[in-house]
Amino acid sequence: MLRTFGTSFTRSVNNVSKCFASGVSMSPLEPQNKLNYEKVEENLKIVRDRLNRPLTLGEKILYGRLQDPKGQDIKRGESYLRLYPDRVAMQDATAQMAMLQFISSTLPKTAVPSTIHCDHLISAKDGGKEDLDRAKDVNKEVYGFLSSAAAKYGLGFWKP
Repeated sequence: MLRTFGTSFTRSVNNVSKCFASGVSMSPLEPQNKLNYEKVEENLKIVRDRLNRPLTLGEKILYGRLQDPKGQDIKRGESYLRLYPDRVAMQDATAQMAMLQFISSTLPKTAVPSTIHCDHLISAKDGGKEDLDRAKDVNKEVYGFLSSAAAKYGLGFWKP
């Protein structure tokens, strides 16, 4: 059964579009970092026209951030996509290697907003407080490195 939407739905969609066009902050803690929804929508229109079919949610997330949606080879499971992510969120367990590689690049700061979240090196064993205290002690050097590297290169740092 087909259902038509009234003018209130149309007004609602228009209001959402205006909101996205004005820019939406990535986080209340980063009001200066806006998501570029206009570029995402533009990319998705190009890709939809090229593929001539609706896109899945995963495809929308990825294809909306393509570097070159007109020229990018798009073959599922085969193509190497060149993406421009909105932000990079790293977890403590893998951020160590990522930060060492970034530091070796000699760049002064990241190209996109980036954060390090220290919550993956906490082992659940004895209870919340005890486990957190143990993780802070055992991983003190790791957390210190990540904290100082984040401060030096302008990344957000979420301590354990």
